[in-house]
Parts: sequence; structure tokens; C-alpha cells
Amino acid sequence: MKNVLLATAAVLALSAGSAAAVDLGNGLAWDTTVTAAYETKSEDFSLGMESEVNYTLDNGVFIYATAFFDVEDPTFLGSEIGIEYTPPQMDVVTLSAFVELDEDFNDTAATVQAELSF
Repeated sequence: MKNVLLATAAVLALSAGSAAAVDLGNGLAWDTTVTAAYETKSEDFSLGMESEVNYTLDNGVFIYATAFFDVEDPTFLGSEIGIEYTPPQMDVVTLSAFVELDEDFNDTAATVQAELSF
């Protein structure tokens, strides 16, 4: 029960300022998100942070680099670098490709995908 109360307090404390976004101008932006989670079955509490720098071009191209961190045990967990394209006349379709990197910057996965939103 103590862990549930701790997780609830952490989520409430972090929810007010858990996400930040800064528009750096000319299509460049920096976004940061902090996530607190409590897994009830294993009674595991986690606190993580994602920080992303992205650039949006006028033609529907979105380029990003995201870094993942464990806030409890301050460590770098890895990153993801990718590109997304949404055709201007077909905003229900998004094409993307991204590479996942581990904490030593070795690639662990490369993905190409098409997404249909409706």
C-alpha cells in the first residue's frame, strides 16, 4: 500500500510539469516528457524521461532524435532517430523509418512502416 501511495503522489506531483515543449523557431522544437509508473503485480515503481529534438519541413517531412533516460537510477537507456512523411493531399497516411540505438549507440532495430489513420 505504501508503494501505491508513493506512486500516486509522484504521478500527481509530476503531472503538473511532466511535459515541456519549446519551439526553437524555423521548424525546430525540443520536447521533454517525464513518466512515472507503478506496476501493481510486481510492485515496481519506475520514473523515466524522454527528450526529443525535432525538425518539421514545410513539405510534410518530420525528422527527430529522441533520448531515453531512467530518472531513478540516472542512466541513459538509448535513443531513436527517425523520419516521418505525411503527403500533403493524403494526411491519413504517414510513412516512417527509424533506427533504435542502445546505451552504447549500437543499432538494435531498424523499422520502416506505413500508418493509416481514420
